[in-house]
Amino acid sequence: MDNDFIDSDVFFDGSLTAERITLKKHIFIPSGLFMWEIQSRKNNTSYYVDPTLTFCSCKGFYYNYNRKKCYHLSEVSDCIENSDYTISIYEDEYFDQVVKRILLQIISDL
Repeated sequence: MDNDFIDSDVFFDGSLTAERITLKKHIFIPSGLFMWEIQSRKNNTSYYVDPTLTFCSCKGFYYNYNRKKCYHLSEVSDCIENSDYTISIYEDEYFDQVVKRILLQIISDL
């Protein structure tokens, strides 16, 4: 099958590296706090997800919350089940800086 004819919004094949999502778990020590960051497969934007709260910082989640969940939440669950993610470890003193970076990115994407 020629991939030039595939609509990337409809078809997703995890073997295509350009289509593959990247999931990161940011862990803070010694507190053990953590947060998940997922990179969109459609662009270079990162979103922050909390699968236990069923939350994603993407626009799709915000606008479609009552109708359906965004694909980021589904893919996070799949990645977690398969241990398909990277881990970044920070000391607790950097928590504020990481959260500030997250908030600034969310605001800049609005």
